[in-house]
Amino acid sequence: MNVRLAVAICFCYFSSNSGEEPQRQDGPEQIHLSSTGSASSMFVTWVTQRDLGDGVVEFLMGNDPSTVRTAKAVKSPLVHTEDGVNETRTTYIFRSTLTGLKPNTKYTYKVSNGNSVESGYFAFKTLEDSDTFKPRVCLFGDLGVVENVSIPNLLSKAERREFDFVIHLGDIAYDLQDNLGRKGDYFDREMQPITATIPYNVLPGNHEAEGNFSEFRGRFTSPGPNVFYNSFNVGPIHFVAFTTEFYIYDEFGTGQIQAQYNWLKKDLETANQKKNRKKQPWIITLGHRPMYCTNFDSWDCRPNNFIRTGYNNTLFNLESLFFKNKVDVQFYGHKHDYERLKPIYRYFYDINQKASLYSDPVFPVHLIIGSAGQQDLDEGGFEQPKADWSVVRTFKFGFHVLTMLDRLTLEFKQFDAKHDTVLDSFLIQKSSDRPVFYDEVERPYEIGY
Repeated sequence: MNVRLAVAICFCYFSSNSGEEPQRQDGPEQIHLSSTGSASSMFVTWVTQRDLGDGVVEFLMGNDPSTVRTAKAVKSPLVHTEDGVNETRTTYIFRSTLTGLKPNTKYTYKVSNGNSVESGYFAFKTLEDSDTFKPRVCLFGDLGVVENVSIPNLLSKAERREFDFVIHLGDIAYDLQDNLGRKGDYFDREMQPITATIPYNVLPGNHEAEGNFSEFRGRFTSPGPNVFYNSFNVGPIHFVAFTTEFYIYDEFGTGQIQAQYNWLKKDLETANQKKNRKKQPWIITLGHRPMYCTNFDSWDCRPNNFIRTGYNNTLFNLESLFFKNKVDVQFYGHKHDYERLKPIYRYFYDINQKASLYSDPVFPVHLIIGSAGQQDLDEGGFEQPKADWSVVRTFKFGFHVLTMLDRLTLEFKQFDAKHDTVLDSFLIQKSSDRPVFYDEVERPYEIGY
């Protein structure tokens, strides 16, 4: 097998304001990596517009031809449908798992279909698997192809390797299924220079719900148990992704709410065990629709919203579950803004924190980061006056970067996407692996409602 010793790694960037007429590619495209949950393996997913035969990934350590290996891909046809459209369209999704990877190691790879149709070469670096790893994670929600203002800045930071991992909190492309999936094709091509070189894990938002999330399920690959809820470790952080939209779109029944809740309970209880907190002292949840926010006239921001209080305000309560299992931080999107809250639980909030440093917070910390790029950024403004439990809020386009400074200190920065300036920055610092929440300490709080 011939392998080029000098490998050209290509960062290609596409730009458009509509995404309705994406360029058709006759070969592997929309290539993206996603985490399996292990530093020793990686998912590779790609698309072809027609059936070009079986898929294979060829990969090697660095540019060393003596290390070349191959991994077969599983091919699945994706039938694109759209509400109100009486036709369908089929593309082909390929999923491969690269195994036996060494942590903290550069790999070069290409994907191919049939005997001769192949991509260019891409490179990625596996995550470290050590107690001293200080990961940098980029997070955002609500990014489309019309107001894609974050993508150039994200691309620049990805080229400079300013983060190790990317997480998209739903509302992808606006919308993946539009024009029989061509909008999703365009967005995934636009993101490929980032996602083919850095792991890109996603979760669904309300704009992925059409057809019982069929377009979302068909396009993306996630750790187990499924693309709707899963968990993975990035160094000392245990990330837990879940689908808030199960609580809203119940036309398919409530079984998926219960299945997700049961899985979350088991995963969080395991992650919160002392031996596991020693390995991953941070538990961070990832959802789309927030529990708290201060947008004007928004059902999502009312105290009795289902994400906070449970389905029909009674069943499968996430806030209590997350609090009981000592989730440190909760990231959400959906609201097209950035908002940081004081540590909060059931509208009780911690008043003993500085704006720039949350030291041993006694409640979970919530951040809304849904301002990456949606054309309706300002949804009527924020409620006035600002609630005491809201610290920073802005409608400027942006994305977030989370950096571990040391084992028990995390740095959070929200970037202005247009100007690459920092809109907000603060630290969370803990004294122990497992946070000590309010039911275990004597400390003053205030109530917001």
